Amino acid sequence: MWRSQKQLVKFLRQKLTAVKRAEKHVQDSLARIAKEKRGDNKELHFRLTEYQDEIKLTRHSLEAEMRADRILLKNIIKTWKEIKSLRETDKCINTSLKLIIKKEPTNKAADTAEWERDVDEEVEEVKREVDEEHRAAMAVYKEKLDVWKTQRARKKEAKKRQKQRSKRPESETETNQDIEQAEKDRAILDEFEITKPEKPQQVTAADLRDRILQKYDEIRRKPGEPMLYPELSNGASITATKQCPSKEQQRRADVNRYKVYVRITFNNKEVSRTPARLLGQDFTVHFAQIFNVEIVQWPESIKIEIFETAGLTSTLLAEVYAPIPDVNMTGDNVLLNELEFSSSQKISHTHAGVGSDVQMTFAVCEEDQQVSTLLTSGTLTTSVSWAVSSDGKALVPPVAPRSDQLQGAMAAVDIISALGMAGMTDMDKLIKWISQARLDPNDPSNADLMYLLRVSP
Repeated sequence: MWRSQKQLVKFLRQKLTAVKRAEKHVQDSLARIAKEKRGDNKELHFRLTEYQDEIKLTRHSLEAEMRADRILLKNIIKTWKEIKSLRETDKCINTSLKLIIKKEPTNKAADTAEWERDVDEEVEEVKREVDEEHRAAMAVYKEKLDVWKTQRARKKEAKKRQKQRSKRPESETETNQDIEQAEKDRAILDEFEITKPEKPQQVTAADLRDRILQKYDEIRRKPGEPMLYPELSNGASITATKQCPSKEQQRRADVNRYKVYVRITFNNKEVSRTPARLLGQDFTVHFAQIFNVEIVQWPESIKIEIFETAGLTSTLLAEVYAPIPDVNMTGDNVLLNELEFSSSQKISHTHAGVGSDVQMTFAVCEEDQQVSTLLTSGTLTTSVSWAVSSDGKALVPPVAPRSDQLQGAMAAVDIISALGMAGMTDMDKLIKWISQARLDPNDPSNADLMYLLRVSP
């Protein structure tokens, strides 16, 4: 859903088109200047290089997004086929989820023309890059080749002189110059032999085209292939309990035993709790409650504890911390937040339930069977905001934090040690340090400091 709303592929396509249009404009300007022989324009050359770099980066981003969309679509379809096969194997449907794949016909001729145009443009761009890389590699190659040739010639000459000296009569007296040359020749022959460098291969346009076509086959829709739009709905009919296998009937009966309630603590003190509500067969619970809490001090923590009950037994599943709202966050503009939670409790069942923190095997085909372990996890949808007074102002704590509260918060982050200013009383310096320290505003231990920063002039 998020990816379809963002439409990143469409955005990056439009960006790529715009940057390429700007590049073409600069190239035309440079060609016109060269034709009129008005000299070289360094600024235009610099802009052209910037545009070409931007085209390269944008194209890489576009290809990454197209690949991600393609893989995601394949995984969605694969998972849906597994769910359908599992429903057929179990002979029952437990959820109302249904995937609908909508197909939009496309014009094969138009797709082919766009495909070819994109390939030609990318071949031209990549060819320019690889040619520049090849020129740089050839320059390095020529330098190394010259060094290799020089050493090879020196060694060859040294061997030749050494061979000539070996043929001299023993009665012939060696001069000092001969001795020095013999030592030099031995040093040359003892030098580490440089390996002959390999000549860089020139990549042809045909090679690049084959490489790009192979990449397009992996990340792009084929010409004429319909556009696929997956939509998740709740249109599936859940199988009646009496028509399910016995183990599934036991599982549903077991789910009906459980209830869930939530306890809310403010600064580690319980202030509210919801009534226990039955856990639905879709594993959702709707509380739909608003809790008003009157406070006289800035909150240090807002903790939500999620409990599960079965009969007389109550079990703490998880604890989540709600973010402390900003002073401008009121009931009129607050948005719901999704807080994820997970529990490490270990539960196994004799019915069709998968349990928690126990190994299970899930696969439609025996060849694809994999052992996995699932934990009890979920999402709590909630929000925290300030109430509004009759004059429209947020009802935040009206007074600055007490000195003992401020000292407690300061001790938590060890400001004095960080500053090396024991006994510091200069509030201006303290405010400056807080603003530069980049403290986490959602950390309860920083709440007093954040409030001090907001109320400071």
